[in-house]
Amino acid sequence: MSLRRFVKAICNPGIFVGIILAAVLVALAYQVRPGYDIQFGTPTDGTILDGFHAGERVPANVDLGYKTFRWMKGYGTVTFRDVGAQPFTATLMVNGSRPEGQPAPRLTVRAAGHTLLEVQPPPGASSYSFGVPADILAGGSFTLELTTNAFRVLRDPRELGIIVTRLQVRPAVPAPTLIRPSGEVLVSIIASAALLGLLSSLLGWGSGAVAAGGALPGLLGAGLLAFDRLWLTSGGWYGSWPGVLLLGAVLMGLAWWVGGWLLRVGGALWTDLERRVVLSLFLAAFAFRLGGQLHPQIFVYDLGFHLNRLHLVEAGQLLFTTQPAEFGGFGHSTFYLPTPYLFVIPLNWLLGDERMAVRVLTVLLGSLGTLPVFYLARKVLGDGRAGLLAAALYVCLPMAVLPYSWGITSNVFGEFFTLMALAVAVGNADSLHPRRPAFWGLSVLLLMALLSHPGVVAVTGAGFVLMSALRLIFQRHRQTMQVAWTLASLSLAGLVAFAVYYNHFVGQMLDSLRQIGSEKAAVGGGSDFRRVVGGSVEDATLGLIHQEVHSRRDWIFGGIEGVWREAVAYYRVWPLLGAVLGLLLVWPARRFASGVWTDGRRRLALACAAWLLVVLLFALVGWATNVYVRYMLSALPIVALGTGILLSSYWRRGWGGRWLSALVVVFFSVQAVVLWHYRINYLFK
Repeated sequence: MSLRRFVKAICNPGIFVGIILAAVLVALAYQVRPGYDIQFGTPTDGTILDGFHAGERVPANVDLGYKTFRWMKGYGTVTFRDVGAQPFTATLMVNGSRPEGQPAPRLTVRAAGHTLLEVQPPPGASSYSFGVPADILAGGSFTLELTTNAFRVLRDPRELGIIVTRLQVRPAVPAPTLIRPSGEVLVSIIASAALLGLLSSLLGWGSGAVAAGGALPGLLGAGLLAFDRLWLTSGGWYGSWPGVLLLGAVLMGLAWWVGGWLLRVGGALWTDLERRVVLSLFLAAFAFRLGGQLHPQIFVYDLGFHLNRLHLVEAGQLLFTTQPAEFGGFGHSTFYLPTPYLFVIPLNWLLGDERMAVRVLTVLLGSLGTLPVFYLARKVLGDGRAGLLAAALYVCLPMAVLPYSWGITSNVFGEFFTLMALAVAVGNADSLHPRRPAFWGLSVLLLMALLSHPGVVAVTGAGFVLMSALRLIFQRHRQTMQVAWTLASLSLAGLVAFAVYYNHFVGQMLDSLRQIGSEKAAVGGGSDFRRVVGGSVEDATLGLIHQEVHSRRDWIFGGIEGVWREAVAYYRVWPLLGAVLGLLLVWPARRFASGVWTDGRRRLALACAAWLLVVLLFALVGWATNVYVRYMLSALPIVALGTGILLSSYWRRGWGGRWLSALVVVFFSVQAVVLWHYRINYLFK
């Protein structure tokens, strides 16, 4: 980018309009005076509490006037950050019951050195009201400090103080004439608005789009301030927004430079509009995912697992095993590859935060998948619109959101390199020859995929073999050498992977598979028939529940139900059908004037069909043997691509088709936001 263009971009008036709009929205949102109802022991109270034990539930057959609670220690705090300098009225609900022989509780509540409440709660539920004057809210925040006489009981290592069940905080009447916004919130959101506006301008968007983009942080922040203020302010989450966008800007610049170069090398130039949309999708997905992973409320399930593997790799240990649940619960070990963590290490050096490094790698690779998905449609079909629609669906279908709450870094790592390999194998099949870079690029990408995650290794190998077989069956003879060089690249990658890694585990894996087979045969034999159905993942929040069945009838119907539940949870069902219909449109129905079949279109259709068949195959294998891989994640780019092609065909039919396509993308985008919010708040809590 030239200096002149850069200066023109930073002088775009839309940037300043966006900043002003964001500031005004935040200031107006602070004039809304929401109340806060903290029910102790529920999934969302933890970020504002300190000095309390884990939440507990009252037995269903007991009526105490509350369902959840927490035991406080001798000292606990409840922090209301950046709520605005205004007076409040608080009502604290406690239960003064204690084991027999313990002294009665004495409870004191203070804030900023002021005593707000001193009581001796009797046994049973009781509530106490007190005022919180505006003059103790330094900077618009306040912390309630609760103190009580603590005790201990036998066989319980905890320090126990008093049972706290609920805290209601309401704005006092009369209201102040004007509530000053929190300076930290305002500065952070203005900085985010300025960054997003500048990035939009650098991408080449017009003043109106730049202003709208710059106003987005203000709109999001204002909405949360008005309707869910503590979700924004607890832990200072808003403070991470500028950093996430700044990191996203750097990575977007690299994607612009490297991605643009790769597209040129691959023979698929993007237009200015296509470049803007693809990079905007990448930035939005990256910021959305990483920002959510930094929220203090979230629990990323596998993050600790990956940190432990990272420590092994940093210590020089590259050969280790795990006992995956995908083996059906029999406790057998399998290899677990170190390759993703070799990429995390330099990120850790740059960021100085190993947790952040794991998160950034996961989110980066998952978001970069927008480029190869766009490339496949642009290069093979010459349909940039289909590529843009597919890229949008690729980052907002439910399956595109879930990996970032699961924290399956190795799976995302492997799926990215598999997708890149598929893009080269399909988009550059004519260049696959050892004398050309495409062959060696494909070999390196396949090597990365085969050294990523055990499940991805299986899907990648099967997918490329089946794709090659279908091409030999359905394409003309002149495609034979392309298929041969594709298989040669896969074989080369497989040999290298075996030489550097897999030869260390061959004996162990064969022994484990023999044991699994014999154990499953013993379990399923005779009258003691037992199988587990429900799909590749157990996640009750998605309706995915593993169940043990004891008859073949229940096994069959349970397996069908499990696949259906996965289709609903991951794709909302109809995009799976939409992908098939879209791929049928790709299959050439006529010859060009030269009499040559549109080989690229047929090659893409066969590759996608092979991938969907492999996903179905692994679903059946998992159902039959209870040895699963995350097959539904492997379907994501194919479902997005096929549905994008279908929507693009409707787009060309007029305004009705354009509205339909736009509404589909909007629907899944909104659903992605809602799903991510839910996963941050409630997953595994």
